[in-house]
Amino acid sequence: MKYIVDPNKITSGGPPMDGIPSIDEPEYVTVDEADKWIQDNELVLALIYNDTKRVYPLQVMVWHEIVNDHINGEPILITYCPLCGSGIAYERTINGEEIEFGTSGKLYNSNLVMYDRKTNSYWTQIGGQAIVGELTGMELKA
Repeated sequence: MKYIVDPNKITSGGPPMDGIPSIDEPEYVTVDEADKWIQDNELVLALIYNDTKRVYPLQVMVWHEIVNDHINGEPILITYCPLCGSGIAYERTINGEEIEFGTSGKLYNSNLVMYDRKTNSYWTQIGGQAIVGELTGMELKA
């Protein structure tokens, strides 16, 4: 098995693989609809990608951690690590192929470790780098 992080340094976060379910077909509401349940002071992840604006409320992200999204046809990965408070978006095309990600149930340095559902390689949430598996060394574009 290929790796750049010793697999013994990757620890269990508790849940099994996909025990924290990703959102794979997100649904969106208008700003007026969201105003009914999102408070003005609520924390969100906000993304502007090619002039398209999206908001991902942390009250949703804390339960899912990963959103496999599409923006204007482009596969986008939205990630959130509740332990670190880090939210990062990546393009999720690898070698020209759209790849879906899920939660591995693992942590590295107390940060979310994701996995891709094609090769089961492990990826760091901070840095977007494959650290264990077939795609080791590859990086996602933030």
